[in-house]
Amino acid sequence: MTLGAVACVVLGSFPAQTVYALLPWEHNYSPYDVTHVLTQLQLLFFSALAFVWLNLRNLYPPKLPSTNLDFDWVYRKLAPTIIKRIAYTTHGAYVKLEDSIITSIKRMIQNTYDAEEGQPKGYFARLWPTETMVVWVAGLLSVYLMLYYI
Repeated sequence: MTLGAVACVVLGSFPAQTVYALLPWEHNYSPYDVTHVLTQLQLLFFSALAFVWLNLRNLYPPKLPSTNLDFDWVYRKLAPTIIKRIAYTTHGAYVKLEDSIITSIKRMIQNTYDAEEGQPKGYFARLWPTETMVVWVAGLLSVYLMLYYI
């Protein structure tokens, strides 16, 4: 900001040497002649006079502590509203999905038990003797070895 302020002061103080020298044509404009300076001073003086007169007559509007919303309305009001709606919708969908998954898992677990005996039911839930498991392991190992050497 300091660099911008210095550039503004230099360009305003020496326009003929800095800006007008870059133009491709000749120029005859002089910003600091008597008429331009007098016109700008009149505008400045009468605007200050109007401000003082309005303050003395108590016609100047009082200060209201508030926030002036211009473009920042987008990120102060609109964006939080949209984000909250998206978050509530996403959270609701997540909760419904989570509940449905939990109920389906519970139902699947309940279906694996016999209602009368309270024991697991099905082919793989019954107890197998150790010899049967040893035979299965030996059979799978032999199949693996045959596939490996082929």
